[in-house]
Amino acid sequence: MDRLAQERLKKEFSLPGGTKCLGYVINEERSDEYLHSFNENDYLYSWYWTIRPELAFRFKKLHSAKKAKQGYTKRATIICYLFETPTHFFVTPVEGEIKEWV
Repeated sequence: MDRLAQERLKKEFSLPGGTKCLGYVINEERSDEYLHSFNENDYLYSWYWTIRPELAFRFKKLHSAKKAKQGYTKRATIICYLFETPTHFFVTPVEGEIKEWV
């Protein structure tokens, strides 16, 4: 995510100074679990989930998260930004992702 978008989100959500954007994560909204790890090959698809966002697999690029999301068809998922503040982690959906649930 570019710096301008990061700063806009920090301001929009009143995140404190020292907040870092850690990348993109994939969230299964109904269970509120985050993709921890996955393995895809010709014979096997393995997806592991965690309830803790800090343990989620972090994608550096949005297109990589979208590609991984397309590979998981069992349940609906959304791509989110993951921020780390000095006291906690903050997750918010990427624009356009939430429309799938409306």
